[in-house]
Amino acid sequence: MSTDWSIAFKPILDLHSKAIFAAGSSSVGKPVVRKIRRAILAAQDEQEEPIALPTSLKKAIKEYYAKSLKDKEEADEREAASRPREPSFYKKPLSEWDVAQKLFKQEIDSYDKAQQQSKGLEYSIKYRTGNAREWFNNMTPSQQQEVKFAMKKWNEEGAPEETQAIYRKNNLKKTLEDFAEQIRRTMGCRIVMLVSHKKKASQTLSVSLHETTPQNAKKKFSVSSSGIKEWAANGFESFGEWSKTEFYPSEDSDHAASDCEDGPVLPEIIVDDEGYAKLPLRDGIGLKGQHELIRSIFHTSYKVCTGGSRPVPWGVITASPSNYLEPGSVPTGFVVKDPSHMKTEEVNSSMDALGTTFCYKSEASCLY
Repeated sequence: MSTDWSIAFKPILDLHSKAIFAAGSSSVGKPVVRKIRRAILAAQDEQEEPIALPTSLKKAIKEYYAKSLKDKEEADEREAASRPREPSFYKKPLSEWDVAQKLFKQEIDSYDKAQQQSKGLEYSIKYRTGNAREWFNNMTPSQQQEVKFAMKKWNEEGAPEETQAIYRKNNLKKTLEDFAEQIRRTMGCRIVMLVSHKKKASQTLSVSLHETTPQNAKKKFSVSSSGIKEWAANGFESFGEWSKTEFYPSEDSDHAASDCEDGPVLPEIIVDDEGYAKLPLRDGIGLKGQHELIRSIFHTSYKVCTGGSRPVPWGVITASPSNYLEPGSVPTGFVVKDPSHMKTEEVNSSMDALGTTFCYKSEASCLY
């Protein structure tokens, strides 16, 4: 058994380290130290050959975590400073070797120079890769851990959001077009893609559809028939809803309890004599449920116009609501948008506005 108390009682120290690291150095206070001290003393009493403890165990515990916190802060700062901003760096999955060269560039450079000097060589870049590999293969356990953590984070997050936005603006359309053409030429495939990404405004998304340019068909697939148009509009809407949970998971999690399968059932939509929806009660319904409620109200009115059960084409209506909604049926200041993209305050505003009947223009029946 190890005679180093911090190694012998590492499971106890590790048990509390997560909470301490999450809160920072200020969390290494008296209550926490006392709790850890009691746990260590209790574990020592159960040992057949008790490990000698420091004279001042409380002080030793504080020093142990202070060093660990300092090491973690240095590692976090190194990761943030070393993280590449150029999106092209993330085109392929990153390996530990890729990350180590960025994370420990200074250490690798110093090792390379020292190795070349020790061999009496005039410094040359041609020896650097070999020396860098040698340094990489002899990393300390803590350095290896840093590299693995950064590799996982960088692969998951990719380039910083601000540089992603610039790269996307300059390259997304052409990249999708080139990809579709490459697949057609090399594999003889035709494809339809739904693409989504965050927008600058908080909690908002951009959703678009990209597809192969037809070689023989007269129209692109998404507009080739009324049935396909309906399918595309429904898929567009569903993908937008799914994308919101992918990009903004925290918002729905706050309402998980009320939106689960066992939660309250959405109220039935009651219609007036003309078939338009009346505003229902929404007590006890979470945000996600209210999204569906607003969607149902709009859809009910849309059925009156179209005489069918086609989904509301949110993409075209939100782009130009005045073309599809009768003047005077939309309250002043009300912004028509896909309900799945609404935040809580927008839902409240929408519910107030929905006290008014939304009337679709007859031209809306020609949307499909």
